[in-house]
Amino acid sequence: MSHSSPSIQLKQQNIKEELKDQFNQFEKPRRQLASTNPPIKRSILLLGPTKSGKTTLANVLKDPFYIPPYAKVGSSENQSPTVTSIECYTSTHITVNIVEIPGAMLNNEQNMTQIDEACTKLGVTQFNRVCVCASFESGILETDIELFERLIKHFGEERIKPYLSFILTRCESKDEESRANITEDSNKDYKFSRVMHWFDRRIHFTGALNPVDWDRANEGAILDQFKSVCKDRRRFLEFIERNPGIESFNIQSPKERSSLISSFRSNLSINSTLGKCEIIEQAIENYRNKFQSIMLNHDPLPDNTDEQKVLAVLNLEVISEICESYPTIHGDESYNLTIEQTNGTIKAKTIWGVLNGLVTFSQLLFITDRNQVAINASIVIEDEPRFPHRGILLDTDRRFLTVTVIKQHLDVPWTDYVYTPEHVKEIIEYARIRGIRIVPELNTPGYVGALSQVFPGNETIRERLIGGEAILDEKSVDATNSLKRFWPRAAVVAEKLWSVSNMNTMEDPLARFYVHGSRIHELLKS
Repeated sequence: MSHSSPSIQLKQQNIKEELKDQFNQFEKPRRQLASTNPPIKRSILLLGPTKSGKTTLANVLKDPFYIPPYAKVGSSENQSPTVTSIECYTSTHITVNIVEIPGAMLNNEQNMTQIDEACTKLGVTQFNRVCVCASFESGILETDIELFERLIKHFGEERIKPYLSFILTRCESKDEESRANITEDSNKDYKFSRVMHWFDRRIHFTGALNPVDWDRANEGAILDQFKSVCKDRRRFLEFIERNPGIESFNIQSPKERSSLISSFRSNLSINSTLGKCEIIEQAIENYRNKFQSIMLNHDPLPDNTDEQKVLAVLNLEVISEICESYPTIHGDESYNLTIEQTNGTIKAKTIWGVLNGLVTFSQLLFITDRNQVAINASIVIEDEPRFPHRGILLDTDRRFLTVTVIKQHLDVPWTDYVYTPEHVKEIIEYARIRGIRIVPELNTPGYVGALSQVFPGNETIRERLIGGEAILDEKSVDATNSLKRFWPRAAVVAEKLWSVSNMNTMEDPLARFYVHGSRIHELLKS
């Protein structure tokens, strides 16, 4: 910032006095009204990418005369999580705790748990509003949209949506007409349309005094900006003051979350909202049998078990209310899995998503030190595959595998022999019930490597990629060892085809590999 001349400093001092007079006139009726109402407390969580104006917003709420550093927006952003407590007036005296999470902590999906850890460490875990910021000056980038999507995925859409609000910063120079146009354009914009339904299309505008105009003692511009800043600040505080009519959004620490455990019984009630659907009914029967088999090898719960700590019901909700017959390449496989102490819910758009949710649910069971089956409670999982096609290639042309072995392969997530039409029907039906598509490959030439010559690796072609397959050299396996040779390797391929594109480190999947390796080992022993 340049050094101001004495004349500039004098003008700035006069502007300060005028701003104080304006603010006192602006606040006087609110202070009088506040004296007649009981004080309240509110907490807000400020999230958003770097350079989204979070720190400036927090400072303006604390001090409407705040002038950001004489630099590009975002340069003053806090590098560590902070909590700020401010006292202000709306229709009452309001104390606002503001927790700000720096954008650098939100750059990838693995770091989302840092929000929980930071809030726990700062001692603020209950919030009335969760505010996601973006800068009008910087514009909404694709990386911002991806961050919003990661936030929704981490917290769960249904859980966080009632608390979400969208804050557009750096709007101190925008009049009402311009703001209305911004809102209208945002609702039409493709990037915004992907996320705005989470915020109920609500946009809050905020701003701060422009450091350039202040440095030049540009009185007219500063006074106009201050009116806008005060008006936006008042609207935002009134929004925070309003009681949304629901309990506060609660962030649990990782320790708290892992300590909530529900006991598990084999007579778990599994209910579907779909009514009659063969695939769902068969899946329920299969998993009931699986759970009963697990319980046979472990101790039952004692008679004095607290029923409020026993998972009793698992509800399956299919949003489409359609019972499809076969999975397709275009089917929606996403699901939302929520587990509380006494009940759980798997919600999905299609029955195939429900099947994926059941797989995840079954993998959450674990054995306690007392040799009893339990499951972690207070869990919210939102998941979907990265690619629609995630396959395995069982080449039975050179090495025949029995129908029984093929079914064994299907249960882990064709010389001189031939498969009869009855065999093919049996395998397809066995797979269908498990949400797996069978694609027979008939007389495909062996030199498909030539495809690489017509499949250049540019971005346009990558967008057309629907997935991939795990393939094992059939010459080295037969019915006695195909499972042992194939699945430890196929599990790695499956991880990559399901996981998000920015999953490039081994730390996160490594723990899952250890657990899944144990599952495969137990399966192959049986």
